[in-house]
Amino acid sequence: MNTVQTHSCFHMGTVLSWFATGSLAFFCTMLGLISGRFVEPFGARFKGLGVELPWPTYFLLVTDGWPLRLVFYTLAVFVVAKEFSVGELRRRFVLTARTFFGATVTAALGILLH
Repeated sequence: MNTVQTHSCFHMGTVLSWFATGSLAFFCTMLGLISGRFVEPFGARFKGLGVELPWPTYFLLVTDGWPLRLVFYTLAVFVVAKEFSVGELRRRFVLTARTFFGATVTAALGILLH
């Protein structure tokens, strides 16, 4: 009876881990797709002002936001790859949570730097 419960809990944990991973990969991919849209309006706004921009803002405007997109796409690939490379379930959840935190902070900084 214990082996059935252990197997069932392990299976449910794996399903939840993959669900969290898939949700986060989708979240990161969507952030990568829309990141250019929250860079463009600020670029147009700053062009008319004629002020000197901070270097992170200037860099994002000059590169059309592709470094920000690259960060989000890399996070999406990482979160899926860790499901295959990390064996311990608890560690997978911790890495997923850290990746979510990183994506959220990066998105917030991308918006606040503008």
